[in-house]
Amino acid sequence: MFLYGGYVNHLNTKIIVRRDGQPSLRLKPKADNLAIYQALARFGVNFDVAMFNLDMNYSISLNSATTTSYRTGYHQIQLNLGYVF
Repeated sequence: MFLYGGYVNHLNTKIIVRRDGQPSLRLKPKADNLAIYQALARFGVNFDVAMFNLDMNYSISLNSATTTSYRTGYHQIQLNLGYVF
């Protein structure tokens, strides 16, 4: 079992805005003056079961990285399954 945490670089290529009672809005970061780069903190656990590798991690944004009056946030939970050969 391997526990890990650290700094991760993230580049936004598409942003989806959701507001209560309104349809989703898809934006392109560069065209709409939104954050393209974000610094993330990632924490996770990784372990091998026979020839399979399981990885579970959580990422959260460390900063808004934007000059606009609103904040860009990022939260992600991942579950990865790999085959060791």
